[in-house]
Amino acid sequence: MDTYKCLDCGEQVETDADEEVEATCLVCGSVNLVQVFGALANTDGPV
Repeated sequence: MDTYKCLDCGEQVETDADEEVEATCLVCGSVNLVQVFGALANTDGPV
């Protein structure tokens, strides 16, 4: 499962898509998402 963070509203979106698909924010509908990894998903700074 991949976790993405919406750059527009800050919502985190999880997807279990195996293929590279255009992820869209479930809250605001934006496609302006960046992928986040593991522990980095819940923090703004370095671990």
